[in-house]
Amino acid sequence: MKITVLLTSPRHIAGAQACFNATRPSSPDNPAPYESVEAFVQDALNQWADTWADRAGVDKVGVFAFVTRFTPGEFDAAQKRALIDPIAESILANLRAVAEVRLGSDAAIQGVGYLVSVGVLTAERASIVLAY
Repeated sequence: MKITVLLTSPRHIAGAQACFNATRPSSPDNPAPYESVEAFVQDALNQWADTWADRAGVDKVGVFAFVTRFTPGEFDAAQKRALIDPIAESILANLRAVAEVRLGSDAAIQGVGYLVSVGVLTAERASIVLAY
């Protein structure tokens, strides 16, 4: 799914343009943080959307619910891998140390990605495990 936003209010457009202009460096030697006003607005919308996602908790699941996203065979393979692999062991230790998993977090994405890279999960199953 994709949501497209269109600014139609002249006031909002002028405000976006003014705020974007304020980010432009005074020296041409310094790189601009945004390539365009559209990129500036997209970043601002992403920040707002992050607050909405945080408030609604859309990507937070309890550890038990997260673990049950793995098949018994997959979780068994992860546990066996942890006996010989310090990175896999660290991933499971982190799961034991938290009450919730944030599906979109770097830790979740990288941890599941690592399990794919060592053959514990397929990429298709990783997408299912991390699905919102």
